[in-house]
Amino acid sequence: MRLLLLPGLLAGSVAAPSQTTPPQTAPAYRLETITAAAAAPSAADTLLRLPWPLTQVVAKRRGTLTLPLRSGAKTLRDYHQHTDFDGQVGYQHHGYLAAVRLHLVEVTYYESTEWWLVSYDTGAVTRLWNRPQFSPNQQRVATYSAGLEYSAVPNGVQVFQVTPGRLTPLVTLRPDGWEPQRLAWRDNRTLDVQAKVGPNLEHTVYKRLTLR
Repeated sequence: MRLLLLPGLLAGSVAAPSQTTPPQTAPAYRLETITAAAAAPSAADTLLRLPWPLTQVVAKRRGTLTLPLRSGAKTLRDYHQHTDFDGQVGYQHHGYLAAVRLHLVEVTYYESTEWWLVSYDTGAVTRLWNRPQFSPNQQRVATYSAGLEYSAVPNGVQVFQVTPGRLTPLVTLRPDGWEPQRLAWRDNRTLDVQAKVGPNLEHTVYKRLTLR
């Protein structure tokens, strides 16, 4: 009988399987504390900050809001609004943003409010914690919510990528050591956030969120 020897065995060792280290994914953002002097002026909480005019405001009829879509419509109905019922919901259409094909809707609950951007193309809803604030080039939108002392609302910052008819989440911050109060776009990839810190949120600090 003839014994067949493999080259590796003749050398007295067997090569170990190669191990490839998976590539490291870079963080989507960098967050740092900055001085007040370095911070961009705080953006006022006003819809006048929107880069385009709001048009085609839809009025409610008997508590029903019907938003026109590319194909059909999206119907939103008030539910026990202006009552003592803690499950109440009310909708108000603030207008249509034609440049990005999005409806802007304010949604009021029993103890809180949020804002929806509704796609004209698909009817998909992106839920924002506050009024949207667009970057200078209108390709990103950010918002915030102050909720450390009020558990009925989130606490943090949201950032989305904007394409016509669609928003894609980029960053969601949910800090437990500071509470955002205002934010402002410094440029197309940098947000400055005014925040409160301390046991009683008695101190003001500034954070800079830089997107990759």
